[in-house]
Amino acid sequence: MKEKLLSIIVPIYNAEADLKRCLDSLLAQTYQPLEIILIDDGSTDGSFAVCQAYAQSNASICCYHQPNGGVSSARNKGLSMAHGEMIGFCDADDWVDAAYYARMVSLMQEHDAQMVFSGYEEFFEKSGASRLHHPAKSGLVDGYEALKQCVLPQRDGYFTSLWNKLFQREMLLDEAGKLFTFPPDVAVGEDETLLVQCCPKARRVFLCPEGGYHWLVRDGSACHSVRVTERAVSGITGKERCVAYGEAHHYPPELLQLMKARIFRENIHLLVMARYTEDKQVYRALRKRICAGLPAMLRMPQHSPQFKLRLLVLLCCLTLRVPLSVTERIEYYNAM
Repeated sequence: MKEKLLSIIVPIYNAEADLKRCLDSLLAQTYQPLEIILIDDGSTDGSFAVCQAYAQSNASICCYHQPNGGVSSARNKGLSMAHGEMIGFCDADDWVDAAYYARMVSLMQEHDAQMVFSGYEEFFEKSGASRLHHPAKSGLVDGYEALKQCVLPQRDGYFTSLWNKLFQREMLLDEAGKLFTFPPDVAVGEDETLLVQCCPKARRVFLCPEGGYHWLVRDGSACHSVRVTERAVSGITGKERCVAYGEAHHYPPELLQLMKARIFRENIHLLVMARYTEDKQVYRALRKRICAGLPAMLRMPQHSPQFKLRLLVLLCCLTLRVPLSVTERIEYYNAM
């Protein structure tokens, strides 16, 4: 029986240093046929030259260069070019095991699933350390439970990324038969908009805690050089839209509560950035929002006592201005 075509979309921006590792890992996949779609989003380094060289020597790769429009724009272009009956996403600085997509497709076919989610590994560039994420939940679930597993705190669930997920093409279509479109004004966390709109349509989603996807994390302290920019705040905007969409479509109350908790945790992350970059006005505004939402967070049964304790300790650390390294460590263990 002829295997179905799998399209993998790779948005690229100034990733020359890591791109070859990513592309070599995709070309090494044991699953075939494979369509690898490279979208260079206005890179100013040699990324597009790398894309062209790989496309010239590998028939399974196609590449496209566009003016810089952000990752949402790049993914939208990639989706418009995808011919596969199955669609996956990979970031340009990440890499995958050779059998990764073969296992994902096999699970999709074996369980007649419309989506498959996997565990993954975080690899920290600066320290060389790594951390495996093997979520506790496994097996077949419906779309609402799958989405719930994504919006849990990162340490507990399948994360709101797209790169550790495989989709049947039909799951990314709207009622008019058009492919999902990422919102161009959301620069951070745009993945979540797709999951919130597409997951509930699925009847069968298979959760596989086993990894095989390697996520590169550049673990220098962003707080020393990054202010709370409009780009960062757009991540909260995207999450607020997701909650509004869920409310309008009558998502289960428990799921909506977890989605609102993600907004709270994103505010915490921005609060840390504002505190250590002397952005006092933004810090006061964020702290006011967080204090208003804190009682509801502490009442949530989905969060462990340890999570809630670390949250309170984190807020105390920010108030007392303890060294940034301590605050970052606590926030890391309460990862989003």
